[in-house]
Amino acid sequence: MVLLCGYFLYIPPNEITPLYAGFWFIAFYMAFTIFEIPHITWPSDIAHNSVDKTKLYSFKVFAGYCGLTLFYGIPLLPIFKSNEITPETLKITFILAAICTLPLLYLAIKTVPNGRSSGSINRLEQPFSFGSLRSTLKDIAKNKPFFLFVLAFVCAGFASGMWYGLVYIYVDAYLGMGDQFAQLFLIAFIAGLLVTPLWYQLSLKIGKKTTWALAVSLLVTSFILTGMLEPGKNEF
Repeated sequence: MVLLCGYFLYIPPNEITPLYAGFWFIAFYMAFTIFEIPHITWPSDIAHNSVDKTKLYSFKVFAGYCGLTLFYGIPLLPIFKSNEITPETLKITFILAAICTLPLLYLAIKTVPNGRSSGSINRLEQPFSFGSLRSTLKDIAKNKPFFLFVLAFVCAGFASGMWYGLVYIYVDAYLGMGDQFAQLFLIAFIAGLLVTPLWYQLSLKIGKKTTWALAVSLLVTSFILTGMLEPGKNEF
């Protein structure tokens, strides 16, 4: 479903309407959410301890940065007339993503364990109901450390989502640097690839909570500094 919806977003017809764009955006993110929830919890189910979980999630982040690096590297290929992200580059991106996703998804399903580790809690035995949802929300509210974590995670997620949702429009329409957007983000995600092992080692030394707080602080600082950029006054 993710690939199907992605096709209509990345390779749309010549004339599209707000209804078309809105429908396929919503459908894509619904499909992605259904895919990502079990995918993001999978390492917790197969890991035997906290260190294994951290290692698996580090690999997941590293793989994500590899994909983003490929995405932003495509517009820089010499086969394109400019370095901008265009409908043509998005079409090539979707085709390559589909070619990579299908065999790798099959490989993951065939080789990665599906069961839970002995220390995991069987959370999926109970069918979903609104009563169980209310009970879960009450349990979260009573558990102050977990409630604070959820609150911080939701706030950080909203902030990151807003920034990523607007950053291309900001760079292209406001700063007038759309032709340099791919290069900027390519450098950023290559840096992300290089420092992922360092963040993993840091989380082992000072703990996940402190590492996450440090990372969010750096992220917030970058948001503030990004907002201080002005059109015509910034070099690459």
